[in-house]
Amino acid sequence: MSAPNPVLVRSDRGGLPEICHRGVVVAWRGAASLFSRGDAQEPCFLRSTAKYFQAVSALRCGLLQRHALQTDELALMCASHGGEPRHVEVAARLLGRGGLNAAHLRCGSHWPMNARAAQALSAVSAKPTALHNNCSGKHAGMLLASQLQGFDLESYLSPEHPHQLAIVALMREYSGAQSIGVALDGCSAPTFSMPVEAAARAFARFAVESIEHGSNAHTLAQAVAAQPGMLAGDGRFCTGIATATGGRVQAKTGADGFFGAFCRATGTGIALHIDDGATSASERVMTATLVHLGLLRSEEVAALNPWCDARRLNRLGSTVGQTVVDLG
Repeated sequence: MSAPNPVLVRSDRGGLPEICHRGVVVAWRGAASLFSRGDAQEPCFLRSTAKYFQAVSALRCGLLQRHALQTDELALMCASHGGEPRHVEVAARLLGRGGLNAAHLRCGSHWPMNARAAQALSAVSAKPTALHNNCSGKHAGMLLASQLQGFDLESYLSPEHPHQLAIVALMREYSGAQSIGVALDGCSAPTFSMPVEAAARAFARFAVESIEHGSNAHTLAQAVAAQPGMLAGDGRFCTGIATATGGRVQAKTGADGFFGAFCRATGTGIALHIDDGATSASERVMTATLVHLGLLRSEEVAALNPWCDARRLNRLGSTVGQTVVDLG
C-alpha cells in the first residue's frame, strides 16, 4: 500500500486543528513536471474535468463546418453549468441545431446548482428537466457529433459507442496515459481514470494548442474567455477565474475533488485531486498552485478571495479560525 498523500489544506478553530485535506497536485509544461506534491501516479477519475477534451472530440467531427455555433454554445459544451435560465436557453438552442430537444438527452435531471435558479423553478411549482442538468451542454455536443457521423443517438452514452471510443482515444493522445480506466459518471456519460500527472500533461498540451489559431482548443478557449458565465455561472469558481484573468487562465472542476486548469500564456497544465472529495479544498489548492507558479497577478488573486479567503467566519462575520494551503 502506498504512503498517504500529504495534507494540502488545514483548517483551525481558535488556533486548534479541526480539519485537514490530503491530496495530490501536479503542474506540467512541455516535457517536464514543474511542480508535484503527493502521488503523481495515483489514478483518479477526471469526472467533469474532462469536458474540454470531450468538446474537442465533438469539434473534430466537423461540427463547426456543419453548424454555425455561437461562442456561448461552444462554452456550454465545456461546462458544468448552474442551470440558470441563460444556460437552459443555450442548451436548448444547441440541441436545436440538429433538430433535437431535451427528450434526446440521457443525462437525467437535477435541481439547478444555482440557488436562485432552483428557487425560481420551485416558486412556480416547476420541476427541472434534463436541460437543467449541469452536463447538458456536453451531452448536446455528443449528440450533435454522433448525429453528424451517422451514429445511433439512443446509445450515444454507451462506452462502446463509436463516438465514446473516439473520446477515449483522444484522451490517450492528449495525456500520454498508457492505460485509461472507464466508468460511468453521474450524468451517465463515460468518465476516465488516469494518473494525475497524465491529466496535467493533457491540460498542458491543451494550453499550447489553445493559442494556435484555427485549432479546436483555441476555438473552445476563446469561447470560454468571451463567455465565462457559460462555463459555470454566478458565484462559481471556474467562471470567477476565467473572468478575473480574461480567459488567460481557465480552470475546470470535476466532481469529488478533481480539478484541472491551464494557462494559455505559458503552456502550463495543472491537475489535482483532494482525497476526501472536498471541492472547496480543491479550489484553494488550485489557486495556491497558480500563485506558487506565478501565473496569477495580485489583482486576480484578490478577485478570487470569495473562494479562497483564509478566514473562517461565523454567522456574525467574526473570525473564528483560518484555512491555509500547504504546498510544501
